[in-house]
Amino acid sequence: TKIWQWFLEFFRDHGRTPTEEAFSNQSPKLTLPPAQESVQYYADMLRERYAYNALASLFRDGGLELKTSRKPLKVREMVRRVLLELDDIATAVPDQDWTKTGDRRLLNYREVQEAGGVIGIPSPFEYLNRVTGGWQDADLIYIVAYSGVGKTWALCLMVYACWLYGLPPLVMSKEMTTDRIGRRLDAIHSRLPFAHLTEGRLLTHDEIRWREDVRLLEQGAVPLLINDDEAGGVAHIESKIIRHKPGATFVDGAYLIEDDRGGDAQWKQLTNITRDMKRLAKRQRIPIMVTLQLAEDGKLALSKGMLRDADVVIEMEQTPDMKDANEMLMTSMKMRDGRGFEIRLHWNMSTMEFYEVETDNKEIPVDIVTEDDRVEF
Repeated sequence: TKIWQWFLEFFRDHGRTPTEEAFSNQSPKLTLPPAQESVQYYADMLRERYAYNALASLFRDGGLELKTSRKPLKVREMVRRVLLELDDIATAVPDQDWTKTGDRRLLNYREVQEAGGVIGIPSPFEYLNRVTGGWQDADLIYIVAYSGVGKTWALCLMVYACWLYGLPPLVMSKEMTTDRIGRRLDAIHSRLPFAHLTEGRLLTHDEIRWREDVRLLEQGAVPLLINDDEAGGVAHIESKIIRHKPGATFVDGAYLIEDDRGGDAQWKQLTNITRDMKRLAKRQRIPIMVTLQLAEDGKLALSKGMLRDADVVIEMEQTPDMKDANEMLMTSMKMRDGRGFEIRLHWNMSTMEFYEVETDNKEIPVDIVTEDDRVEF
């Protein structure tokens, strides 16, 4: 028990499991046998065994108490205390003391400063990167729009930017097949007119370029994984994340995600899904981006919980006149950190060109800090 308590205290103080050296310093009389697995592995085993023993004792003592005293509320309190204890010890997230972690925040600021404010996975759009800092670990981002405006295209552009950045994206396509998502990525990568690609009317030089690009991709490019299983909920998405370890995950079609908790009403199901998605992003420490459809009245078609749980919500808007002019408007519906934004994009499906033409702040103020002005931490 004393060793377990020391394990817990060490983890909460330092945010990691102790090394063999730390263990030997704490308990010099105990000799650790040669191990084939990491300390983290054995710590997890110890945590599971502790939970098993606690539950076994609860079932035994609770059953006996219920049988002898017939006081269900007393047993309920026993269950509540044990579950609270297990919830505390089973978590892999340590408690942090704000007064003792200032150096880490100062170091993080230096990293932000040296990276020009963009420390996360970049999008294809410079100004969007400036106001968001890039997509960062534990971020939950929604792309919302009316049906047919271009949510999936926007998602594919974000996927492609992540891939160019050198991190393997995972695409969970609830709406489209892997081939349809793959065609969109081909069009972006090889600059193929999408209408010509889908109708089999590519010009010869476009087709040759596409074939060459396909051959190059097969020669060891960063993986870009696509899954089009329409069944399953957030747990299914997490299983894929654990298996493939992507740099970021992109989900197309939030309304088709199943509720793992089995809510009995639609609003409850949707609340469960968005809450579980945010927890998943935090637990796996990766950004997760999801497309979401707007209803006819301009409100989110699913749940207000989406806005509450999201870190960034981006709305895509394109009127018929804007479509004719190859324009798209991107605005922020929510920004947990940073300022809101409005960006007018050039959005040309014939040339596969997507870039910023105008923002709500054409001249972005940047504090220029010289090396002499910087404070050494």
